[in-house]
Amino acid sequence: SYSVTGVQTCALPIYEKESASGSSSTKNIVVLPNSELDEINVPSLVVPNKLVKPFKLLVDLYGTTNYTELDPTPIIAITYPIIFGLMFGDVGHGLVLIIAGLLIAFFKRKDKKNSMYDFGFLMFWLGAAAIFGGLLYGEYFGNEFLINGHHIMLFVNPIHNIIAVFKASILIGVVHINLGWFLSMINYILKKKPYMAFADPFLKIIILSLGTYLIFTWGFDIGAWLSKPYPILMVVIPAICLALSKPIGNVIFRVKYLQSEGLGELIGESSVEVGETFLSIL
Repeated sequence: SYSVTGVQTCALPIYEKESASGSSSTKNIVVLPNSELDEINVPSLVVPNKLVKPFKLLVDLYGTTNYTELDPTPIIAITYPIIFGLMFGDVGHGLVLIIAGLLIAFFKRKDKKNSMYDFGFLMFWLGAAAIFGGLLYGEYFGNEFLINGHHIMLFVNPIHNIIAVFKASILIGVVHINLGWFLSMINYILKKKPYMAFADPFLKIIILSLGTYLIFTWGFDIGAWLSKPYPILMVVIPAICLALSKPIGNVIFRVKYLQSEGLGELIGESSVEVGETFLSIL
């Protein structure tokens, strides 16, 4: 996309008409402000960096990024292999994935626009992540790295230290979810909707982060939650703000992009979002 005096152009089709004399008339380019790009189905062309391009296969499963949104492909190229490596940590299996991925890419090298070419390199990167996870756990093909009878690993054995792995997985999951909400917050700002950036993703980040701290510190002891210094308030207060933020934006601040929805509809929508956020904590 291009910027023309602060107005963003979008990749709508450009039509060419022929005059009666047979000559072509000037092509017309449709120019739309950012506020209108969400209201129509604008075709978009997103070309990521070659290094992260294989991960666009995963992003495209959920839809194509438009011109008013950040491309999440570089973020997915970091977070997805980390989670995959922790779940599939095994040096031997990772080597198998790397070899298979390189073979696929090699046989498809003459047709690099073919999705299978990118899939080959996707397998390569996931294999590398699996090897890293295998080094953390000290495993290869389901066996342990043993030197003089000692299990060699960089982190812990997931079978003998399940609690440590469980806590690490939760923390990585929280960071991953919060990162997605952070991108959503930036997208709202880019769409000129700063109030929604606060009323939706920002408050969810606060609830999930403080809720995780609450459980890690006080566990599931409800009595401790309700005793001084009342740590449950760390979650309840931002949850109330999340439930009321959209109705307040509609009634008090008269936010333009919230006026199209009724008050009851906004209250119901906000209540559902509060429930979904609490489920993500649990």
